Amino acid sequence: MGRDARGQLADRRLAAGARRPAHDPLSGEVDLRRSRLPANHRQGPGGAPAGADDRAVRRSRAPERRIIRAITDRGDLLTRTIIIAGGHGAFEPKKLPGYDMTPWEGKGAHYLVGEKAEFAGKRVVIIGGGDSACDWVLNLLGTASEITLVHRRAAFRAHEVTVNNVMQAASDGRVDVRVPYQIREVSGNGRIERITLFHSEDDSDVVELDCDAVLLQLGFKTALGPLKDWPLEVEKGSIKVDQVMKTSMEAVWAAGDITIFDGKLKLIATGFAEAAIAVAQAVHHIRPETKIQPKYSTPAGRAAATRSRTRPPA
Repeated sequence: MGRDARGQLADRRLAAGARRPAHDPLSGEVDLRRSRLPANHRQGPGGAPAGADDRAVRRSRAPERRIIRAITDRGDLLTRTIIIAGGHGAFEPKKLPGYDMTPWEGKGAHYLVGEKAEFAGKRVVIIGGGDSACDWVLNLLGTASEITLVHRRAAFRAHEVTVNNVMQAASDGRVDVRVPYQIREVSGNGRIERITLFHSEDDSDVVELDCDAVLLQLGFKTALGPLKDWPLEVEKGSIKVDQVMKTSMEAVWAAGDITIFDGKLKLIATGFAEAAIAVAQAVHHIRPETKIQPKYSTPAGRAAATRSRTRPPA
């Protein structure tokens, strides 16, 4: 299980909000993000331990040439290979451009969301035009008393289906969509009570909205953390790998959102495939006599094959 540069289990959606609905890429079921990581870990082979306790600070070569010493904040680890699965790195929410929301953080302004129940019966303004903003609009229907979506551009970056669902909710009178608008001012007595918006193309067009909470969904800034000090080839803030997930360092592979290569798709499903490739290559590096192509991808598959071979003929 990968950890991000903060030492937390690496999942970009976890940073975006603990209860945002997501489709499980393996089962196709819709679940809620907080339960995703344990569920995905249970599907992993052999019950390998997962946690956020160890943070790789740096690495060095042990006296034996083929051994790598990974120096962590909880002691040294000796290994023959390393697979970096650090997600996007360390997540930090992007701040609102053009207006300082810092004085209102913890007083009605939210960048990260735990439980949607905290917005029950509240008038919520959601800022942003990407998937997270639109997903939260839909997620809070039936929970918040009023929902307003504000985006500084007329066009949305979110998935077309999601945007269509938001616009349908707006047509039904369940959501107030304000585009292209931006925040000019926030006011309240100890907590957010009102925001003032202005039109992006006509700042004389001003709208005031009463609200109880502002949910800022503007994306995240990421960083490699301690990995930036490793002798890795980095491109656009990501670790460059070849077609078999090999990095520029000997015996080090990488997989998932932290990587970059031609044709890269940042999806959970392709991340699983990249991890499988990296593991197969790492095992072959340690045991050159083994085949790179495994016969089965899960312990259940191996068990079923074993039962089939040992079943007596009919």
